[in-house]
This record gives sequence, structure tokens and C-alpha cells, in this order.
Amino acid sequence: MRLNRLRNLALIMMFVAFIVMYLSSYSTLTHAKAILLPIGLTIGTILLLTAVAIYFRLGAISIRLPQVICPHCGRLTKIMGKEDGCMFCKEPLTLDINNAGEYVVKS
Repeated sequence: MRLNRLRNLALIMMFVAFIVMYLSSYSTLTHAKAILLPIGLTIGTILLLTAVAIYFRLGAISIRLPQVICPHCGRLTKIMGKEDGCMFCKEPLTLDINNAGEYVVKS
């Protein structure tokens, strides 16, 4: 579940970057201040590169995450850390047997 949240954050950052760059280029068509274009393009580029870096890092992390089968929905999901939720049904999962209630997943 945390993995999906971080991916959604990166996706939103990409959309915001494109919107910022589009609006800054639109400002030149309306004869607004010429300083808005380079500032908008710089901010948009930084946001876009940050989102790409997040996607790249999540891909590297995702390879090493343990895959488990969710006891609720029966689908294969990945757990980030000791406790996480199923990526599909949001069921709480844990790898720690000592701290678990009924949601213990043995990998």
C-alpha cells in the first residue's frame, strides 16, 4: 500500500510539472512578464526529474520486497517494511509474528 502511495505521489508530481510548464509557456502568448517562462520551465523540469527519480528508486526497491499472498483476497502482494497493507484490498498485513493479531503472513 505504501508502494502505491509513493507511485501516486510521483504520478501527481508529473502532472503538476506538465501543468506548470504549460501555464508558463501560455504566459508568453498573453504577453505577460517574460520572466515567467524560464522560471516555470525550471520548476517543471525539477518536478519532473524528481518524479522520475522516485519511480526509478521505487523500481529498485520493489525488486527486493517480499511477495506474499494476502489471506483476505488471495492475490500476490508486496510488503514494504514490517507492516503494510495489501495493494488490492487494503487488508493490514505484517511479517512480525510477535506483534501480529490475526493478520500474520508467513513468507
